[in-house]
Amino acid sequence: MAVCLAVMSEEVQDRAPGFRAMAVLGPLPDLPAQRQPRRPVEGPQAFLIVSSPHQSGSAHFHFVDQFQVAVAGSGRVGKHEIRQGSVHYANAYTPYGPIVAGADGLSYLTLRNRIDYGGGSMPKSSALRKRGDGSLIAGRPRAYYWDYDPPHACNETVAGPYDDGLEVIRQLVGAKGDIAFAAPQGGGGQIGVVLAGEITEGDKRYPLWSCIFADAGDNATGLRAGRDGAELLVLRFPSPTVSLATVYECYNDVAATAFLNG
Repeated sequence: MAVCLAVMSEEVQDRAPGFRAMAVLGPLPDLPAQRQPRRPVEGPQAFLIVSSPHQSGSAHFHFVDQFQVAVAGSGRVGKHEIRQGSVHYANAYTPYGPIVAGADGLSYLTLRNRIDYGGGSMPKSSALRKRGDGSLIAGRPRAYYWDYDPPHACNETVAGPYDDGLEVIRQLVGAKGDIAFAAPQGGGGQIGVVLAGEITEGDKRYPLWSCIFADAGDNATGLRAGRDGAELLVLRFPSPTVSLATVYECYNDVAATAFLNG
């Protein structure tokens, strides 16, 4: 999948008491009660999670690299305080959390350049992070936290660029202006999130929280800002932490089944 655009689904899924989800790109993760071991696959994934006040999920990891962007409310990820404008990044197999909503609740987008149907809670599923010889599949854990200031819209580099292509950019485009959206060669592709205004492609309109995905080396052409302009948050993924072939090779169906169904 080279380039794709999507608006947020109007369908709301109740995932657990106090948690709702809406898909943007690709499928939602499997519900825990229905989950069977499913390996990650190629293709982008983006969805919104809305957490009620003081709700908490367990610390966990995923089999793919991912960003999370807080879009409303406040809370924390582990010991890190987050608010609207906070960006969290974690490599594949890097544990993080728990994510705890504050008194005003917490809404955040999860964005991935590969589709992950589940993940592993910690410490129960820590064995899924290791090879048969006990070494970590993805090496040293890697996670970052950054913030941008939503009320003060501007063109800025929020984070990076890192040597492996990891970067976060805030991009403003004036009314009906052309939008440049080219993913650099050698990275892991990029996802753009509409933070304000809308973007258009011909007669199609992509409003708030819509997402654009471009694979590494690809360019989304024919995009323009709406009549009130557009603000994008561009999330550039690094070169993949691990290949899907490695994930498949190391994925332990027995251990995964015990975790997912236990």
